[in-house]
Amino acid sequence: MLKQLTYASRATRSMNIMDLTDILKASRVNNLALDVTGALCIHSNTFLQQLEGEADVVTALYERIILDERHRDATILDLTEIPKRRFGKWSMGMLMDDKDSHPLFEKFTHNGQFDPYKMGVEPLRAFFKDVLGHTRWIN
Repeated sequence: MLKQLTYASRATRSMNIMDLTDILKASRVNNLALDVTGALCIHSNTFLQQLEGEADVVTALYERIILDERHRDATILDLTEIPKRRFGKWSMGMLMDDKDSHPLFEKFTHNGQFDPYKMGVEPLRAFFKDVLGHTRWIN
């Protein structure tokens, strides 16, 4: 059974592009080995990630993720069964809030702030649907 898990967390320190590139590279290697796909979005030192894969694998990966000292306040925002993968081609994609992607984050801003912790399930799902159409990814 395929599961899709969406969580948010806050960075414990300011992340530079090298830190984020290292996270992306490690995620791609690990996720490929686990047959997990997904996307990681970064905005104002907040991580928003959607993972897809077999239920037990996704659960075990999330349990490993929450032990990572680079972030805190990890919270599952959405967990659902899915009939097929949304990010089937990506072991992991990453989207940062920059001039090209800012309109995407802005679209889901409420009261002047992008805060995934305060988003409901439907806006989160809509956000990641829009992420699929965004072409500005860190490689």
